[in-house]
Amino acid sequence: MPAPRIRFTTGIPLRWVLIVPFVLQTVAAVSLVGYLSYRSGQQAVSDLAEQLMTEVGDRTTLYLEKTLAVPHLVNQLNADAIRLGTIPGFETTDTATLERFFLEQIKRFPTVGTIAIANQRGGMVGAGQHNSMLTVYRTQGFASGLFTLSTVDAAGRQSPARIVAQKCDVRQRLWYQLPQKTGQATWSPIYQLVAPVPLLSISAGLPVYDQAGNLQGVLATDIILDHLNRFLADLQVGKSGQVFIIERSGLLVASSTDQPLLVPQAGKLERIRAVESTHPLIRHSMTQLTQSVDLGRLNTAQQRIIHQANAHQFVRIIPFHDHLGLDWLIVIVVPESDFMAAIQRNTATTVWLCVLALLGAIAVAIAISNRIAASISRLNQASQALAKGNLAAHVTPPLPADSAIREVQGLTQSFNQMAEQLQQLFQTQVEAEASRQSETRFQQLAAAVPGMIYTYTQHPDGSHRFEYVSLASRTLLGLEPEEMIADIDRAVAQIHLDDRPAYEAAIAQSAATLEPFSLSFRSITPGGQLKWLEASSRPLKREDGSISWYGILIDASQRKQAEIALEQSEALLRKLTEASPAVVYTVVEDPVRGISRFDYLSPAAEAIHEYPIADLRRDGTLISAQIHPDDREAYWQAAAISLETMQPFNHVWRILTPSGKTKWLQANSRPERRQDGEVVWHGIVMEVTDRKQAEISLRQYERIIASTTDGIALIDTQFRYQIVNQTYSNWYARSSQEIIGLPVSEIVGQDIFESAIRPCYLRCLAGETIERQEWFAVPALGRQFFSVTYTPYLDEQLAIAGIVVSLRNLTSLKLAEQELEHAKEAAEAANQAKSLFLANMSHELRTPLNVILGVAQLMEQSVDQTPQGREYIDLISSSGNHLMRMINDVLDLFKIEAGKVVLEKQKINLHELLNSLYTTFSQQCMAKHLLMKLAIAPEVPQYVLIDASKLQQVLINLIGNAIKFTEHGEITVHVAVKSGERDSGEPTYMPLSFTVQDTGVGIAPEELPYIFDAFAQAAAGRQVTGGTGLGLSISQSLVRLMGGEISVHSTLNTGSTFEFVIPVQPLADASLQCPPLNRTVLGLAPGQPTCRILVVDDQPANRLMLVRLFSKIGFEVQEANTGEQAIALWQQWHPHLILMDLRMPGMDGREATQRIREAEMDADMRQLKQQVMGNAPNACPTWPVVIIALTAQALEGDRKLALAAGCDDYISKPFSLDMLLETIAQHLDLIYTYDETSDINAKH
Repeated sequence: MPAPRIRFTTGIPLRWVLIVPFVLQTVAAVSLVGYLSYRSGQQAVSDLAEQLMTEVGDRTTLYLEKTLAVPHLVNQLNADAIRLGTIPGFETTDTATLERFFLEQIKRFPTVGTIAIANQRGGMVGAGQHNSMLTVYRTQGFASGLFTLSTVDAAGRQSPARIVAQKCDVRQRLWYQLPQKTGQATWSPIYQLVAPVPLLSISAGLPVYDQAGNLQGVLATDIILDHLNRFLADLQVGKSGQVFIIERSGLLVASSTDQPLLVPQAGKLERIRAVESTHPLIRHSMTQLTQSVDLGRLNTAQQRIIHQANAHQFVRIIPFHDHLGLDWLIVIVVPESDFMAAIQRNTATTVWLCVLALLGAIAVAIAISNRIAASISRLNQASQALAKGNLAAHVTPPLPADSAIREVQGLTQSFNQMAEQLQQLFQTQVEAEASRQSETRFQQLAAAVPGMIYTYTQHPDGSHRFEYVSLASRTLLGLEPEEMIADIDRAVAQIHLDDRPAYEAAIAQSAATLEPFSLSFRSITPGGQLKWLEASSRPLKREDGSISWYGILIDASQRKQAEIALEQSEALLRKLTEASPAVVYTVVEDPVRGISRFDYLSPAAEAIHEYPIADLRRDGTLISAQIHPDDREAYWQAAAISLETMQPFNHVWRILTPSGKTKWLQANSRPERRQDGEVVWHGIVMEVTDRKQAEISLRQYERIIASTTDGIALIDTQFRYQIVNQTYSNWYARSSQEIIGLPVSEIVGQDIFESAIRPCYLRCLAGETIERQEWFAVPALGRQFFSVTYTPYLDEQLAIAGIVVSLRNLTSLKLAEQELEHAKEAAEAANQAKSLFLANMSHELRTPLNVILGVAQLMEQSVDQTPQGREYIDLISSSGNHLMRMINDVLDLFKIEAGKVVLEKQKINLHELLNSLYTTFSQQCMAKHLLMKLAIAPEVPQYVLIDASKLQQVLINLIGNAIKFTEHGEITVHVAVKSGERDSGEPTYMPLSFTVQDTGVGIAPEELPYIFDAFAQAAAGRQVTGGTGLGLSISQSLVRLMGGEISVHSTLNTGSTFEFVIPVQPLADASLQCPPLNRTVLGLAPGQPTCRILVVDDQPANRLMLVRLFSKIGFEVQEANTGEQAIALWQQWHPHLILMDLRMPGMDGREATQRIREAEMDADMRQLKQQVMGNAPNACPTWPVVIIALTAQALEGDRKLALAAGCDDYISKPFSLDMLLETIAQHLDLIYTYDETSDINAKH
């Protein structure tokens, strides 16, 4: 029996069976979806914030690495430039070259704020830029001192220097000290830059050393932190996010806000900390971070969420440091609200959508239940319709198969299966027919499209292929569609090798981003034809991971060739306009407003008008405003005529440029009226300043030639006049019109022309310039002395086209020259007579004086003198020395006036010379009960190079005068280095100051201007016996000869101070030979050879004195009174040394010396030499004979003549016996015994 049916005790309405489950499922699904959507949004916000901050951090880090590497690169480039000599080094004083170099260099590095060089002298030179303003700065002399700054305009001109600091020493700056201390490239701390506006900067320093390892200086390049501010401000961090950079100490380095990094505190600008920022987001986030993170130990990037006042912020901290010691933190802050606003709106929308979905679900459930009930009745109708073949009668969707209504279940299932099978069969037939019709239409469209339609697919395994290719591949690529589908590599292989990387990159980019693919490339067909192709397609990613591109490939060869031709044409036109010095322009004038603008303006306009080309193109009135005020009316009148008549505009005018220059311009343009009523001029403008100036100069030259006092004429190659000036025509008493065109011979005369002028013309036409001075007769003036110049005249092709003749009348000058020549001859004769007189007087005075002083010296060496006799001898010596000084003063004055005094520098011990003078004059001071002091400053060098004799002579004159005019008190000699002075010619020289101060009678103020005149004496000097009045005059001349100057300060009855400053060259070498002490010679030392001395002098007294002296010493002595006798004794007696008087009657000493030297060269004399040297083993080893000239003539020329004649040495009379003996010892290599108890200062 059949199973009983399940029945409900209470019947469930079909409507509730349908509505309640449906509504419950809808509410659960909507709620779950809303909750998951909200959580997913929050997670997405967190991920998005992290991604955004990571990207911003990476960009900031990359920018810092790139920007901060530039200063060290610049420093290294400058160090290499100094090492290679491209720019001056650290020791230069040529700051202008460094300024220009740094100025050009800083323009190439826009992120660099300043570039500088500093040296060990404390000097600095550099250039800077900020907000398009260029500056240069330097310390005076490239050393510590005055620090100035100048701004530089766009043309490179510097403004007047502005003093920044009176005293600047960069060696005290930290940016200089740090590289010096570390010895390598390093960063300075952030500091405030000296600039027109307060700026923060950081300096990269590089120490530079020479080959010896000594520091030469520091190269520094600064980055202005304002560049970092601008970069951070350009970053987009959400809507209100901020980025800032801090030091580990919390001080702000840069931020994306516009707040200043320097704030006034206690009267000066100070850096601010991030926790003190005026921006609330930076201040609050930094406050939270300092409480939760140890910034000093942070070494890796961290991301945190900060909670504050119901608001959350995402924060990322990134450490930034380099190998040179830079250690910063990059902080990125993004409020959560920037992302959650949209999510919160979506949440509200989701709630409303859930409510609407619930209400809709209830409504739909009611409707469905109603329809299910109705469908049962319609089911029968549908089944009948199906039975009749009416498939449209089937109603969908079918009833649920698990319906609680058992009566419907079986029928529904059967009906649904049958209806579904029928519908599938019908749908398959419909789709097959539609696909066939669609394929047919697509093939028709593809054949009509001027390009190849394709479908290209890349699979996840890396393979790729064409799935579809239209028939156009035959004409485009020369390939059949089946070939391309079967082997895609055949199509890819046709792509030009240079374009394959771009093709592959474009495909990869499109695959990665699913953006449309578009590329122009070249392809080579199998027939060798090169085509330009353009591919455009859109990618679509399929469920299996493969990507298909649906697109079209067209032939763009003709268009590409046109583009290339157009680019080449435009490039050629651009090169022509850029290379042309003329300005090519198209200017448009509005006929209503009259305002001009430029549609095109070539770059040459920038050089002419001195404005950036962008400014000129933007504002055409900049050019019209430059028109010279005197030329504006004519310019606008010419423009108005061109506008009215539509005729070409040709005009020349002047402009005034921003640099103050006046330039001449010439414009040529043609107007054209456009359809909109505008009038446009196409033309060029050229600067014709040089041509205008040449025209002006030509007119000036014409006026000059017309007004000059020289006669000027232009002669052609046929020797006819072409041009003559007014002076020339006046001289020949004719007008210019009468002379021009005539032969030269007709004006000057045929004889003069042929003999004197024609040869010069021929030489001039051959290219020679001729200058002559000769006498000519001209009709208007008679016989005159002219300076005539014949110059070749060159035409425009630089060919000689004539002769320019210039005549200058030198008659008055010639007459004056003749008178001057006569006066010169008379003066030379007088000077020669004066020299002869002085030479004779010197000889006549010195000869007896030599005997007097010599005998006195011999008597001084006698030990049996009575006190009274010694007093007489001292009197004779004192008087003789006084007379000798007077004679020397007169001769010195003569030599100074004649310019015959020269410096003879030698190495000396300056301290020893000064101490010697001190010892000498101390004796005189003690005799007058005066105190003498010598003060030598510590910095005075001991060894110097100087003319010691002239220095000693000046000091002796000054100290002697001081002692002479001082009765009570003291004499002070002070020597020091003169501060603040340095010899400009020789930087190794040192200025020494010599001061002689006394407490004597002083000099009256009215006598001071004449105190250095020759033979001038002050009132006090005239009251003191002795003196010629030449000492101070000679001293002044000698000081000036040594490169110095002497001055005097004196107060009457108080004292005088004489000071002279001379340059001396200090020496580090102490290996100097000190002069021998003045000691009395007693005789030859034991073991010395026997030496023969011949004394030649025409004065018996002189011979007697020398014979007695040499005999006493131990020499063998012979005497001769003439030159002939001297030669005879030399040949017979063979002396080792001859003392030769140069001035003797008959054969003088010079002739005798020359004959002796000539004889010594004879072969017989050389044999005699061997006999003499061999027969006298104990004789002086001297050959040839030593000849020492003795003369009473003390002029400079006498010494040169004596040495030229063959003398070995020269001694002027009167001479010191000790000096004579020392000279003999040097030449004969002898050693004496001395009286060690003698007063070594007696001879001073």
